[in-house]
Amino acid sequence: MSKSDHILVISPDGTVHALYTDLIDLRAFGGEIEINRASHVEWDATLGGWTVEFPDGRYLCADRERGMVAARDDDQSVYLLVWQSRQDALNAEIEYLQARL
Repeated sequence: MSKSDHILVISPDGTVHALYTDLIDLRAFGGEIEINRASHVEWDATLGGWTVEFPDGRYLCADRERGMVAARDDDQSVYLLVWQSRQDALNAEIEYLQARL
């Protein structure tokens, strides 16, 4: 999937789930619009890089068997992913979330 691809998932009740982008005007669908943050990309001064954190306190991590996973930073079976570039962290965040829509 390229960065320009957008996934819209429409539930049987008409609810649309997607990663927000300014390229799609959600108002065109009509009805009530509710937007929730799926994660945050933040600079971590201790680690010296960008991390992806989810609202429930999990981080984007790597697992040898499963690839990218959301896990607690104290989970010893995974390692926390840290990016030197914010854009690289955003790209990983998008890849992870789009795969789970």
